Amino acid sequence: MPSSGEQSMDMQETNNMTLLHASALVIGHTGLLIRGPSGSGKSHLQRILRQKARELGLFSALVSDDYVHITPSPDRTRLIGHAPMATQKMQEVRGLGLVSLPDGECFEPVARLNLLLDLVPMADMERMPSTQSSTICLLGVTLAHLSVPINEGLIAQDILFTYLSTSQS
Repeated sequence: MPSSGEQSMDMQETNNMTLLHASALVIGHTGLLIRGPSGSGKSHLQRILRQKARELGLFSALVSDDYVHITPSPDRTRLIGHAPMATQKMQEVRGLGLVSLPDGECFEPVARLNLLLDLVPMADMERMPSTQSSTICLLGVTLAHLSVPINEGLIAQDILFTYLSTSQS
């Protein structure tokens, strides 16, 4: 993965915004951006994470699924994410397509993104990652960064909630 965090095949620039093939959600006070190749489990993971957050009594909300508009703040200290108009309050379910967010589940139209989760093959994950790999620069904004395994929702959930419980994000 490039050190700059840029993945040109997954990003498209439009009117000061970048459209990223990703999912975005809020857990507690942390805005998460989940990035990975098509079929890697981004949509499934965001549903698992929101459900686990609710079980733990934490606030959780979908911001956007499948595609996220991201924009850096003018001073490049924050990254803001929001859903394209056509997919607001929608999520992708493989085999069903885009479906409406169930009644009672929260939606946030815009969120500050603090943490990037990259879905990677399990074999590519570092067992003991260096502190250098704990941040990444995306559109000139430095974000906390974690790698989680592709299509391994329970392992990814464990990594994320352990991180959230032991760090100041």
